[in-house]
Amino acid sequence: MSNTTNWLMLIVGPFVGAMLAFISAMILDEFRRQRENLVSANIALFLIKNQYNDYLLFRKGFLEEIGRTQLVGDEPLWLLARPMFLTFCDYKFEFKSLGFLFEQPGNSSVFEEVELVQIRHRDLFALLKLYTENAVFLQSTVAKFIKSKPTLQEIESELGLEVTNKIQTFIIGLGIRAENDESAYLKAFSTLRDALEDELKSHWFINFFKFTLWCRRKPIHVKLKDPLPHFRRAELPAMPKQLAQAVASALLKQKGEKINGPPEGAELKGGFAAGPRAC
Repeated sequence: MSNTTNWLMLIVGPFVGAMLAFISAMILDEFRRQRENLVSANIALFLIKNQYNDYLLFRKGFLEEIGRTQLVGDEPLWLLARPMFLTFCDYKFEFKSLGFLFEQPGNSSVFEEVELVQIRHRDLFALLKLYTENAVFLQSTVAKFIKSKPTLQEIESELGLEVTNKIQTFIIGLGIRAENDESAYLKAFSTLRDALEDELKSHWFINFFKFTLWCRRKPIHVKLKDPLPHFRRAELPAMPKQLAQAVASALLKQKGEKINGPPEGAELKGGFAAGPRAC
């Protein structure tokens, strides 16, 4: 009986030991992978949060600057232009680091929302740069002969129709973004955060260790709080009437194009109907 037991231990012992080592390695590997995903998740949310803060700074600065001058008649919108010397970090969003989200079905919309806000963010600050460059040129041109008290027509003639049209287009475009883009940042952040929390809860070891101290802590640490009162849209100056009307008209046109598609016969270039656009 003793010999049989010894032989049984010799056969079963290594097998049990190997199984325990294998299971331990799986658990450790899953914890390591989970920790890496948590780091990637929090960094991704932190980047979107910082981009949203950049947007709030832009909106506050833009609305306060254009609110300093109120057009009283039918003056052109380019008179509202003021340079905005805002400096923002060039955040690089690494989609590859969130590849683990594709393990869950239905997460393609998450990447679409995040990609959309990245496109809008780059577009906003590219437009802001062009606007500031032209606003500086406007001010420097006017400063050359401001003592002679030129008429509006003389200033417009000195600047040139191309410059004034560009500035007007840029200022309407920035107005649209100031009124319309906040929801994109909020939606991208909340959609990504919800997807990350759902993905993390789906792992078997999270449920297995749910009573441990480690799992009682909330793994997603980055939160998006409500803006401070002086950054909220309701607390910021209203747009000048002429600009508000131009922005509202452009937004209505955009919504109409989304519903009805491009005008009949319009050639599509790069996904947009050819021809002038308001923004």
